[in-house]
Amino acid sequence: MKNRETLLSLIFLTVALSILFAPVLLRGETFALGDVPDQFLPWRIFTAEEIADGRIPLWNPYTFCGSPFLANMQSAVLYPIDRAVDLFFQPEQGVGIGMILHLFLGGFFLFLLARSFGASELPSGIVAIGYALGGFHAIHFLGGNLLTITSSIYLPGHLWVVHSLRERIEEGRRIGFLPLIGVLLAVLQVLSGHAQMTFYNAFFVGLFFVLNLIQMKSGRL
Repeated sequence: MKNRETLLSLIFLTVALSILFAPVLLRGETFALGDVPDQFLPWRIFTAEEIADGRIPLWNPYTFCGSPFLANMQSAVLYPIDRAVDLFFQPEQGVGIGMILHLFLGGFFLFLLARSFGASELPSGIVAIGYALGGFHAIHFLGGNLLTITSSIYLPGHLWVVHSLRERIEEGRRIGFLPLIGVLLAVLQVLSGHAQMTFYNAFFVGLFFVLNLIQMKSGRL
């Protein structure tokens, strides 16, 4: 029953995102709001073309008299999720597909976090959908703040890792791959390209980690 309810929650999340992004999924339209058509989409196309030609995009000759590209964190050249999406979709569609994927991941991470706090599958699924389609993501979606969204979705994943580590240590269970998962999520967030959101998340996760340590030492649940 629990596995069935978990699957249903993730299906509902997928359906909700599919409805929101129906033009991208059904008609192949380009997600082009705010900064996307003026900055992120041209960068995505440039990156895809350079990699297809066997070159690492170190330098962007099309901005001003040329500018560093790989060294620009926001170019996200080394971000594996973007590069994987570009293998299967043209950049014009890949931007929207990537947005769907990231919002799904954010909802999934929050689902795991809610479950780790003891919520059942249905409430966890509801908060996952609320997070993925909530006001924070909506306002940045409408503003075309692509990197804000692709970076922010890792926060619930980090919190889930910290809380799960605490639970396993207190219960005397093996921590397994949780530290490795935490490192992987941290690397992905840095490579996603938004320094400000990465700093915010690191500060909040660090605070959450310290509070959990204090509570563990004081014997509080």
